[in-house]
Amino acid sequence: MNRLLVRFPALQRIGVQIALFVTLAIVATILLMATVFVLVDRVRGGPPFTGEEEELFAYTGRIVLLSSLLDAAPPVERDTVLALALGNDAHLRKVAAPPSPGKPGLQAEGVLPRESFETLMIPRALALRLPDHIRWQLVAPTLADSRYPDVVVSLTGDLHLRFSHSGIDLPRPPPPLGLLIAGGLAILVTSGLLIAALKSSVIAPLERLAAGVARAGGALDVAPFVGEGAMEVRRLAAELNGLRDRQREMMTARTEMLAAVGHDLRTPLTRLRLRAEEVEADTVRADLVGEIDRLSQLTDKALAFLRGEAVAEPFVRIDVASLVASIADGFAELGRDVALDLPPRLVARCQPDALARAIGNLVENAFKFGRTVSLRLAAGDDGRMIIEVADDGPGIDEALRERLQQPFVRGDDGEGRGDARGGFGLGLAIARRVAIDHGGDLLLTNRQPHGLVCRLSLPVLEGEAATG
Repeated sequence: MNRLLVRFPALQRIGVQIALFVTLAIVATILLMATVFVLVDRVRGGPPFTGEEEELFAYTGRIVLLSSLLDAAPPVERDTVLALALGNDAHLRKVAAPPSPGKPGLQAEGVLPRESFETLMIPRALALRLPDHIRWQLVAPTLADSRYPDVVVSLTGDLHLRFSHSGIDLPRPPPPLGLLIAGGLAILVTSGLLIAALKSSVIAPLERLAAGVARAGGALDVAPFVGEGAMEVRRLAAELNGLRDRQREMMTARTEMLAAVGHDLRTPLTRLRLRAEEVEADTVRADLVGEIDRLSQLTDKALAFLRGEAVAEPFVRIDVASLVASIADGFAELGRDVALDLPPRLVARCQPDALARAIGNLVENAFKFGRTVSLRLAAGDDGRMIIEVADDGPGIDEALRERLQQPFVRGDDGEGRGDARGGFGLGLAIARRVAIDHGGDLLLTNRQPHGLVCRLSLPVLEGEAATG
């Protein structure tokens, strides 16, 4: 299919492909039905005889034969031939004049209440077989329920004869169920082929492109999106790649600008700290140094957060259990013991530095608001790994959970978490960003009777998890 699209660029548009497939489906349906009819005729030996055609030919043949005979008879013999015909045909009678004058074959207006197959076919047969100078008209049948109309033939010498159908109308043949079934099957087959072709050439490339976009998530440093098939799909992939390139450039420029600002801020902050150390009053000096240190930490964390958005860390295969254990060891060295619940081994592909930063932020937040902190790692049944950080603090009101996961958003003491403990509103935001970059999510739930559980649910990429 791709080779055909390359050779014929006009076929690369979705609209042209759909029109082509529909046309091919119609042609295939017609050919398939014709093939079925031919094969059925050969096996069955022709369609079943119903007798309806024979009655129609006999009726028109009687009209043509007698009308032609009387028209060709010499004047001295016409009366004899007419008398013999009237005496032997009870369904023939002589009339004074036709119901209405007009051209040959004209149907008298209002005479026939409905049209039947016979009403349509009799004029065709008479027009082909009667001489042009013989006039004739269709009139209402003698038998009210007959499908065969009477025919009034006008001959030379002001002779007008009315022919009526000489027998009982044969019943209509049953509908050709075999043909209807064959036609339905042909439509189903060609429709199925049409749907399969559309899925292969139009829908499948769109699905693959959508799957690639979903796998990429919000990451910027991933493989370019690949467009296949129709021109519109390839153009969409190119536009998505261009949009991601522009986003990457924008994020890089913003990070470089903020890094320059942060670098410029460090020098005056260092000077302020040196001058603050010269303050003689211990209380004032401690307050000044503390505030300057907070500003320095805020600058460093903000730059780290923005740098993490702009530059995506590559995914590598690691033992997540060892990573979590090393994080707990780091807090233990600071006198903060973390209760661990880890499997011996859990291997997955992830961004180690980003994941460590996210877990570290969650543990740090837990120690800010609680005394006891636990850290659990497990492999879920759905192919995901679960990382839970729990504390015994006051928890977070449900109305605030979503808002507190935004960058630089903090709750005050009245809302349950407070900012007097040194937070900058980036810990949860960084953890959430890391979860999204891994294709997972961050869920916050309160414990009973009090406390908070931060649950990272991350997919084990490429199915490389191993526990034991």
